[in-house]
Amino acid sequence: MKIVVLGGSPKGANSVTLQYVKYWEACFPEHEYEYIYAAQRVALYEKNPGAFEEVMKTIDRADLVVWAFPLYYLVVHSSYIRFIELIFERQREDVFRGKYTGAVSTSIHFYDHTAQNYIRSICDDLGMKYIGGVPAHMRDLTKKEMQPGLRLVFQRWLETAEHQRGTIRAFAPVRETGFDGYQPVSDHPGPLSAEKKVTIVADLPPGDSPVRRMVERFRKSFPGSELISLREIRMGPCAGCLKCGFDNHCTYEGKDDLIELHREKVLTADVLVFAGAIQRRYLSSTWHRYLERNFNRTHQPVLAGKHIGFLVSGPLSQNGNTREILQAYAETMGGTLADIISDEADDAGAVDSAIDDLAGILKRYAEEEVKLPVSFLGTAGMKLFRDEIYAGLRFVFQSDHRYYKKHGLYDFPQKRIGMLMLMNLAVPLSKIPFLRRKIRGKLVKGMTRPYHKVLTEARPAERRSLFQQNQQAGSETA
Repeated sequence: MKIVVLGGSPKGANSVTLQYVKYWEACFPEHEYEYIYAAQRVALYEKNPGAFEEVMKTIDRADLVVWAFPLYYLVVHSSYIRFIELIFERQREDVFRGKYTGAVSTSIHFYDHTAQNYIRSICDDLGMKYIGGVPAHMRDLTKKEMQPGLRLVFQRWLETAEHQRGTIRAFAPVRETGFDGYQPVSDHPGPLSAEKKVTIVADLPPGDSPVRRMVERFRKSFPGSELISLREIRMGPCAGCLKCGFDNHCTYEGKDDLIELHREKVLTADVLVFAGAIQRRYLSSTWHRYLERNFNRTHQPVLAGKHIGFLVSGPLSQNGNTREILQAYAETMGGTLADIISDEADDAGAVDSAIDDLAGILKRYAEEEVKLPVSFLGTAGMKLFRDEIYAGLRFVFQSDHRYYKKHGLYDFPQKRIGMLMLMNLAVPLSKIPFLRRKIRGKLVKGMTRPYHKVLTEARPAERRSLFQQNQQAGSETA
């Protein structure tokens, strides 16, 4: 059986992910393996259609295609996304249609599910027969107890392809809505007075476009806002060299425009708005290149205190994975997410209002320095970073370790001495039968007791007395 491996790392053969495939090759040497370094060589494929066609011919001969990629901030490397874009731009979907395929990724499990979802949705759109995905921790292969499972997964892939077994699609095709994109229809209410700095980072294609019109509408609220047009700046792809881990010094420092723009216009902003258009199952490779290059600040929540909005053109409602990625980016970087606006409404006036309202919300949030609760996406993401940096990645990411210590991000529950002492006392007492009965009878009311003071103070003074009486009566009844 011929197996073609599509490498998603800018480091080519030096990819950690490819070591997993090499392991499978060592375990099942009777098959033929061919490696295509799709991310590393995408510039060649883009400039040289002949080289791209040779890759297509190689894939056309495959019995099994393996997508092998590291995580590059919530998805895959921008050059891997560009390779996928080339497939659709050059209408070579026929090469992939009907091919059996699987995906293996490596990471520290930070949003590997969104990367796996992205690749699987692309496979479904290409008409491939998706067998399964392996979201591995980068060190799983070094653990003896993990190796039998990894072997069995690949053996299943081989058997499924060999016996031509059926597969089931996970992502429905994106429906054509007949909507041509946003066109403003209502008058703008006028600029907002704002003392806060507003920066817009936008992936704007040449000429007129729905996303450009969304940005122009938003900028009418903040005429003095800064605009970073990603297609008009020099911005190389992340090299994956990890040099930034020691002191946040990027290998591109002084060689392109992004570092300086990010430092002077993004990190100094009070309000940040990101804009782009859906390209297949995500935003463009240009947008993601910007996102992954922010990794020069590694795993630090450098957008803390900033108020964030997104303007997205295209079928966002049919791409929930993309919405999750955008929300996760804002939250894990410490920002306060105001909203994610899409232009896919039938009523263009509703989009006008949504954009204008977003401007007003961001202005007020920034002026009042609002903080909002963070969802699982941001909370769990930062706790994962905290644990990994403290334990296994401290040497590589020394700048993160210094930042986390300085800003109190090593907030391990084991360090909450007072709470631990209380628990050590309360748990044994709860095992005494008559105390357990009393505790159980008060649990429900006890859970709401800490909120009584907050609710009392939130009411107008003339109503507080009555509220306190009702709370007291309820407690006595219980």
